[in-house]
Amino acid sequence: MQADLKMNFFVEDLINLPKVRVRSVVREREAIFLQLGFREEEVACPHCGKKTGELNQTRTVRVRDLPISGQLVYLQIPRRQFYCKKCRVFGVCGYKCIP
Repeated sequence: MQADLKMNFFVEDLINLPKVRVRSVVREREAIFLQLGFREEEVACPHCGKKTGELNQTRTVRVRDLPISGQLVYLQIPRRQFYCKKCRVFGVCGYKCIP
C-alpha cells in the first residue's frame, strides 16, 4: 500500500496537472491507465462565481497522453457537472484541453 502511494506521488509530479491527484495506476498489456481525481470538491460557478459543491453528474473522459517507455498512456479524467442554486444553472468543471 505504501509503495502505491509513493508511486502515485511520482506520477503526479510527472504529469504535472495542478489540482489533480492520481487515484490509481493500471497497466494492461501495452497501455497504462491513470485514473485521476480533483483535489477540490467545490468549484466556482462560471456564471456568478459562487462556490458550489452540488454535484449533478460525473462522466469519465479518456485522453491519450505521451507514451512512457514505449507504452501508451491514457488519462482518465472525471468531467464533473455542478448545479448552482443561486443561478439555477448547470456548469461543467474540468480542464480546458478536454472536450
